[in-house]
This record gives sequence, C-alpha cells and structure tokens, in this order.
Amino acid sequence: MDVFWTETAKLSFSEELDFIHRKWGNKEVEKFILLSEEFIEILKSGHLEGKPTDKKDVKLYVISKQTTLVYKLNNSQKRIELILFWNNLKNPKEFEKLVNR
Repeated sequence: MDVFWTETAKLSFSEELDFIHRKWGNKEVEKFILLSEEFIEILKSGHLEGKPTDKKDVKLYVISKQTTLVYKLNNSQKRIELILFWNNLKNPKEFEKLVNR
C-alpha cells in the first residue's frame, strides 16, 4: 500500500517536531521521526495496527507517549492516508471533534 500525507498530517507533524525540539531537543526529534517512519513502514507492509474509531476505516496509533497518529485505510485506492499527528497534551475534546467529523 502507498502512504498519502494529507496537508493536515504534514502540518501537524511539523508542529509536533517543533514542540518536541523546544521541550526536549534534537535527539528526541530524531527518535520521534524514527518511530514515525517505523510505524509507517509497518502500515505499508500490511501488518496494520491501531485502535478503531467510530469513523469507518479511521484508526489511531500512539506513536509516543505524547503523540497519536490518526490514519485512514483507503482500500479502494490501495493507500493509507495519514490524517493527523495529535499532541496528547492538547484538549481531548478538540481531538474527538477532529477525528469524528
């Protein structure tokens, strides 16, 4: 399966990298990038993980203690759509709104 990054995923990934850099520095940014890349490779291989949501084919995966990835399995186009990297320290009500819209 191919991986497609939505604009929201690109932006939220960048914001998460900035947050990690400010709080913990370059070493932790590199760790987070590696964790993200490893999970995306698992998705591409077809060994899908993640917690189901109320929305069809949308799943959640906790990449690190502070970050959850929201992604969608688009079987008709044979791709995985990365939707959002969410900082778990943010308001959970906002997260629910974004995930369930």
